[in-house]
Amino acid sequence: MSKRIPIRLNKEPLLEAVWEIRFASDSSAPVGEMLPGILYQALTADHPVKVVRLPSADIPRPIAQHDEGLRYLPTVRLEGPEGDPFIIQVGERVVTLNCRRPYAGWAAFSEQVRRLAQLLQTTGLIHRPERFSLKYIDLIELDPQPSLASLEASLAVAGHDLANKPVQLRTEIHQPPFIHILQVASPVDVMIAGKEPHQGTLVDIDTIHAAGGEFWETLEERLVLAHDQSKQLFFDLLTEEAIERLEPVYE
Repeated sequence: MSKRIPIRLNKEPLLEAVWEIRFASDSSAPVGEMLPGILYQALTADHPVKVVRLPSADIPRPIAQHDEGLRYLPTVRLEGPEGDPFIIQVGERVVTLNCRRPYAGWAAFSEQVRRLAQLLQTTGLIHRPERFSLKYIDLIELDPQPSLASLEASLAVAGHDLANKPVQLRTEIHQPPFIHILQVASPVDVMIAGKEPHQGTLVDIDTIHAAGGEFWETLEERLVLAHDQSKQLFFDLLTEEAIERLEPVYE
């Protein structure tokens, strides 16, 4: 049975939320070089923007586009002023909107996604959207590590219980029209805002929707549904005790 979903958690475990679109283009010009300039011009109307060239930009374009592992790497990052949680990353066949900790909330994040999607559509450079995805990365810091105690999960191999052993797990959950790629890792050390490392169980849920007809027209509806399914999966994965310890707030 699906668990009741809080409107927020006072002890927010979210590290980062990412919306991504992958695409192909019929343009003969390198889209990864054109898009950042267009986005920069649009974004600077609201606030200063810093352009950062990423290490993947040094990979020769023909090599990157023929290697599945390199094809969707962003090459440029656009950052707002200090304290702005949102960044945009652009590559030859990918654009992402990242919301870093502290999470701005779904209303603010989804509004930024809609604005970016509208802007991308109007550029005319994205001719064949392939998919969009919505990823949430959480760090559960409720138990001494390694531990799966906060998760509705049981794992054993050859008779050995792995509940308190180092674990890296990846699986796919099909829930049409989405595929949820779920990754769990324990223990994980994470540096947050340059402070002391935090250790916990990492829960990464990547909700993917393959492009079909009328991609742009149905994007907002699919985006909301992807968020709802991803959020339900996350809370279904947590034990009732873990949810209570994260101090949920209900309507």
